[in-house]
Amino acid sequence: MSKQQTFIKLIAEAASQLHQEYGIFASVSIAQACLETGWGKFIPVDHKSGKNSNNLFGVKAFNSWKGDRVTCQTWEVYGGKTVSIISQFRAYSSIYESLRDHHQVLLNPRYLRVRQAKTAEEAAQLLHVCGYATDPQYGDKLVGIINQYNLKQYDYVKEDKKVEKDIANEIITQLQAMWKVYDHLGMLDKKARMGELADELRIASGQQAMNR
Repeated sequence: MSKQQTFIKLIAEAASQLHQEYGIFASVSIAQACLETGWGKFIPVDHKSGKNSNNLFGVKAFNSWKGDRVTCQTWEVYGGKTVSIISQFRAYSSIYESLRDHHQVLLNPRYLRVRQAKTAEEAAQLLHVCGYATDPQYGDKLVGIINQYNLKQYDYVKEDKKVEKDIANEIITQLQAMWKVYDHLGMLDKKARMGELADELRIASGQQAMNR
C-alpha cells in the first residue's frame, strides 16, 4: 500500500461519518488533508517545543481560539507572490478532533455556498472563492486529488431537501423576528445564523436565497 493510500485510509472513515453529520463532502475533506499536510508529512509542529498539532487542515489559531496552539513557519500567496510567514495554528489531541473542528469551521456563514454545493468538485472550487485559501489553484488541486484517488467513494449521496413553501415561509417569519432581536442586542453571530437558516429553508423550498 502506498503512503498516499495509507494516509487516506487513516482518515477516510472519520471523514465519511462527519459527512453524514455536517453535510461536508468527505472526498473534499480528505483531499484537503492530503494537500495541506503533503500526505501527512507536513502537519504543523511547534518550531520551539516540537509539539505535534494533529492539524490536518492548516487551521490558523486566531485570538478567538481558546484551545492549544503551535507556532511554525508557513506560506501564503499575496498578489501572486509566495510569501513565507510565521503563524500560529490550532493544536488537537487527535486527528479525529482536527476533522471535527474543520467541519465546525465550515459552518461559518461565509462557507454557506460550500455546504450547498451539489458536487464535490463544486465544493472544492468554492472553498477558494469563499476565502478558505489564498492559493488561486487550491480548488483545482483538490479536484485533481479527488479524481486521481477516487475519493468520491467515501461520499454519501446528498438528497435534495424538500420543504413545503408555506411551511418554510412560516418558519422564516419566526427566524426574521429572532434576527431583529439579535440585531438589537448586537449579537452578530446569532443574527448571521438566523439569516443562514432562513436561506437554507428558502433553497430547500425552491426559493431564492437572500443573504448570500
